[in-house]
Amino acid sequence: MLKKSNASDAAVYWANRLTRRGMRIFNHMGNNTADLADMVNSQIAAYRKENGQDKDDRKKAPIGTKQRLNALNKTGVEIDPRGSVTSPAMQGVNMPKPMEETNYAKETLGNEQMADALKNRANGLKKPKAVSSPLKTPTLLQASIVKQGAAGKPETFAEYLINHVLPSDMHVTTQLDKKQTEVLLIEVARKHPDQYDKVVSGLKRLGDTWSTYDPVTMGIEEISTPNKAKRDAIVRKYQAQLEKDLKKGDKQTMLTHLEAFQKELSRNDLDGSKDDASIMVSSALTGNKLQLMKLRTTPGVVTDNDDHIVPIIFPKSYAEGVDPIHFWLGAAESRKNIAVGQVNTAKPGEMSKIISNVLNSAIVSKRDCGTMQGLAFPPRDDTIIGRYLARDVPECNLKRNDKITADVQQELLRKKVREIIVRSPQTCEAPDGSVCQLCMGMRNSTEKDYEIGDSAGLITSGNIGEPLTQMTLSAKHSTSLATGEDNKLRKEKGLRQLVEMPRNYPNRKVLCEVIGTIVNIRPAPQGGQIITIRQTRPVPERYIVFGTPTPHMEQHWDYYVSPSLKLAEGIKRGAEVYPGMELSNGVDNLQDIARLRNLGFTRSAAAENMYQVYKNTGQTMDRRHFELLSRAAHPYVRIVRAPASAAFVPGEVVTYEDFVQEAKKLPSMDVSVANALGKVLGEGVLDLTVGTEIDAQVQRYLTEHGVKTVKTVSRLEVAPETLPLSRVVNQRKDWISALNHRYLKNQLIDAATYGKKSNIHGYNPITAYAYGAEMRQGTDGTY
Repeated sequence: MLKKSNASDAAVYWANRLTRRGMRIFNHMGNNTADLADMVNSQIAAYRKENGQDKDDRKKAPIGTKQRLNALNKTGVEIDPRGSVTSPAMQGVNMPKPMEETNYAKETLGNEQMADALKNRANGLKKPKAVSSPLKTPTLLQASIVKQGAAGKPETFAEYLINHVLPSDMHVTTQLDKKQTEVLLIEVARKHPDQYDKVVSGLKRLGDTWSTYDPVTMGIEEISTPNKAKRDAIVRKYQAQLEKDLKKGDKQTMLTHLEAFQKELSRNDLDGSKDDASIMVSSALTGNKLQLMKLRTTPGVVTDNDDHIVPIIFPKSYAEGVDPIHFWLGAAESRKNIAVGQVNTAKPGEMSKIISNVLNSAIVSKRDCGTMQGLAFPPRDDTIIGRYLARDVPECNLKRNDKITADVQQELLRKKVREIIVRSPQTCEAPDGSVCQLCMGMRNSTEKDYEIGDSAGLITSGNIGEPLTQMTLSAKHSTSLATGEDNKLRKEKGLRQLVEMPRNYPNRKVLCEVIGTIVNIRPAPQGGQIITIRQTRPVPERYIVFGTPTPHMEQHWDYYVSPSLKLAEGIKRGAEVYPGMELSNGVDNLQDIARLRNLGFTRSAAAENMYQVYKNTGQTMDRRHFELLSRAAHPYVRIVRAPASAAFVPGEVVTYEDFVQEAKKLPSMDVSVANALGKVLGEGVLDLTVGTEIDAQVQRYLTEHGVKTVKTVSRLEVAPETLPLSRVVNQRKDWISALNHRYLKNQLIDAATYGKKSNIHGYNPITAYAYGAEMRQGTDGTY
């Protein structure tokens, strides 16, 4: 199945196609200008008038290709027998092959002129003399000089079409690809938000209009191997390298080289290619560069049924023909991808529904929740644009709650500001799962704040869920891509592993669970390595899960690193380690982070990992969507220790919001960060949550981000209660909305047992709709 294209992708494709090949309605008139287009139209209108074909009579006597040619001849532009405009800009344009000549002549010139066209073709494409224009209109080259583009270059007809849709102060001067189009539309949204809808609709109309003028077909040109000699040289180079890697037995190095091999093949495939298929891919109309490379250059490598790269290089493409062994290897991957496409299409829909249920209470409820917390970013990170500051920036005279625009970002960079703290939905303190306008920031499409009552949660679930479907649908048409780091999470499967946290967790990152020193690193008998750590200080008993006692050595713990993982940077004998420190590379498990660190770090890790899953799959999305989901997906804490005066008891699981309200009633004390070691946060700071124990790492983290003092409480200890995403809704007090999810029998039993209550005038629309009475729109976004 072809990849779904954006509304403007068709316009970009046809604009690029027009720039290269011209418009067939004007018989391959390449690199034309608005002046010439208007001139031709006026000549056609004059021709109609002379022949009695006015506008009201067009249906009776439609103007045809022959008349267009005659009208175009009157402009003084030289035309060859096939109707192509003669100009330097047409050099290198692909013309029909001799075998296509007969049909082409019929299409373009009609039966009446076909014989003369073929005769001229046989005589070397002699051009007829141009008919001089009675209006002394300029030739094509002269017309291009008359009409100048934004950069002083001749404006092509395609550029004219697109520039006519854009705001008056914006111009395109080159062919557009997908990335350039995204940048262009973002710029429109920033500079002219009131015209954004009009521009997108205009680009879509361009695509709809021009797609009816020139049919797209896959011909010999599209599947011919481009830059074949260079392709063969690349294959020989990496075939020799692969043989060396196989002899050494270094799988990781082999994958790195195969990754470079496929990237080089992909670049070579599109290098200088001007066929329709290449323009489709570069314009993002359909397909992708890897699919095109696999079809006409070479698949490079394929995977087996377990998604492992087969270390055999394909020297040729399917279009050229492959030998039996390569055909057999490729068929296994093709069958697997077809099965995946048939079986897995329901999974993204299920995941989208889970995300929607988790986020359906995230309604924009107020202007400002009043939180002093936020996330730290360097100014060069584009994710800060559209947010509000959580802390003053005196270097730029910026105040808390000031809006961050592209101009503000440039000012921060000019002043060499190292980092800023911004508002985030992850740290928002709005009630009952809702979110405030300042923490949510501005919408990218309009550069305006969310309105009170907007369902930011459902907008987020749509933005996260829709790409999941496309990832799965494209799987059966995808080509294998070897990667040097094959433990990254990708696509729907990667997101599911991250948020569902299965017991069998592939490529699980090894984290230290004790405070101590590494005393030994030795090979393991089954492969991999064993790290031995001598514990120097006590840690909570719940921390140690994966560490095993070292035989015959007290207070020593062994941690196993599998052969598929590498030791993390800085892990060596004598290194000081602490709970939560990475001992290896691999995939984060949120339950491990929650057990060893705190709720704030868990939410931050969840947001960053979800963002990277999409980025690894080629989807760059607004990070705030994942920050909002991370807050909603991790709303609970378990009480480990609490003062006798507290309203909760050890072992109880409560929402973080309820816990914060009770913690505010406890005696607190302001302490300098330097003297806060061993104490517990009584108020959130940065992305750290209430109840976080200040150990050496938290102390260093606070100091690095400029925090001087913190509010602390005594005799309080909590642990994040991390659940699979599909189980989060079941813990809610709102039992009616939970019935929209799953495990209905257990929901009803728990609701009756614990006396759960649902607020029909809360922020969750499911509760209000299900009850079906007293429906209203509250002033703070409630129902």
